[in-house]
Parts: sequence; C-alpha cells; structure tokens
Amino acid sequence: MRAPASSVTDERAATLSGGGYRDAESLFRTKTTSEIRNVESATRQQIEEKKEELRQLVGNRYRDLIDSADSIVRMKSYCESISRNIASIHTNIRSLSASSLSETPKLTSPNSTRGNSYGIACRVKYLVDTPENIWGCLDEFMFLEAAARYTRAKHVQSKLMNRDYNQILLNFPLLQHQWQIVESFKVQISQKSRERLSDQGLKIGGYADALAAAAVIDELEPDQVLGLFLDSRKSWILQKIGGVGGVDVKNDNVSAEVVVFLVL
Repeated sequence: MRAPASSVTDERAATLSGGGYRDAESLFRTKTTSEIRNVESATRQQIEEKKEELRQLVGNRYRDLIDSADSIVRMKSYCESISRNIASIHTNIRSLSASSLSETPKLTSPNSTRGNSYGIACRVKYLVDTPENIWGCLDEFMFLEAAARYTRAKHVQSKLMNRDYNQILLNFPLLQHQWQIVESFKVQISQKSRERLSDQGLKIGGYADALAAAAVIDELEPDQVLGLFLDSRKSWILQKIGGVGGVDVKNDNVSAEVVVFLVL
C-alpha cells in the first residue's frame, strides 16, 4: 500500500535536510507524479535563491577586489612595456655615443659651409622675430625683458658684422633694414620704462623692473641709476605738494636733500 502523501513543506524540508527524498529512485517509489513535480519545483526555486544570494555576495563584497585585481594586472603590463621602452632608449643612446665622429657626414660639420649658412640664418631669424617680441613685452609692461631682448639682438648684429657682412647682405638683403627697425626700439624702451617709474601705486617689483630696464637700455652707471630713482620720487613729492597746498610746482624749488629725507 502507498504511503500517505506529505505536504509540499515537508517534502522541501526533507530535501533540504538530506533525507530519503534526496534519492531520486526512492522519490519515484514513494511519491506520486504531482508530488514529484512539487519537489522539483521547490528544489529549482531553492537553487535559484542560492544563486541569487551568491551573486549578491560576490557583487557586494568582492566587486572592488576583482576590479583592483584587473587594475593591478593592467599596471603590471604597462610597467613592463615602459621598462622595455626605457631599455630600448638606453640601447639607442649607447649606440649613438659609440658612433665615431669620422662617420658623420661633412655637411653637418660645424665648420662646413652649410653649417655656417645655418648659423647665419638662425641669427637673422632672431633679428626678424625681435620687434614682435619687444612689442609684446612693452604691452605687458615687461620692460626689463624688452631691454634684454634688444641687448641680445644688438650682440647678434655685431656678430654678423664681424663676418663677411657684404656677402651676408647679398643672401639676406633685408637684414640692414631689419636692424634699423630693431634699433628704433631703444628709444621706446627707455621712454616707457622712465614713464613707468612715474606711475603711482605699483608694487616694488614693477618699479625695480622699470629701473633695471632703464639702466640696461641706456647703459647707466650706478650713481646715475640712483639719481634717476630719486628724480622720480622728487616728481612725486612735487605733485603731492602742488596738489595739497596749491603751490606752483614749476616755480617750487625742492632740494635733493629734502627729497632723500622724505623718501627714506
């Protein structure tokens, strides 16, 4: 006689506990078809629940660890690639250092005609770029940089004149005209730097830049630089006196000693 049927809950509990229902053959002997289907459905549902729990466990606790592991693997690959590239660079540098100078083509020699022409062309280009560079410095109130650029351009021009200048003019016919343009900036740099000293409310760096520019462009001696600075302070004091007391600044005579005292 067939054993009485158990409830679905008992079947699931028996399956979970590892009882006799786990044995498929015993299950088919003791259960009806509908009961077996219920056990199968309960078992599949249990499997899906366990899978979902496992996915959540891995997703919540180990996702960052897995991402970190992938990043570490990529970092290792990148480091190995960089190491190979550095080793290749070192090898190429050593091969270049080991090359004999005699194997260098004569056209690239510093003493060759081509090398001389290249050097002259670089100096000419420096003179061509100088006006635009000085204009930019003046617009940005960088007077010392403008004076330095003019001084370097003057040195380049003197180097060119020490060579076969007539031959250089044949190759670069606008060179003389270009230098005249550069030379005209000397007066502008001197004038603008001196005007800058008369401005009020600047920081110390602004006055130092303008004073140094005037000293460089006009080739002033130290005592002349000091006199220029004191004259600019004197004009300040005369403006203040004329503005406060209504004194005629043009007819007012202020001694240099008073100016020095007030500045200090």
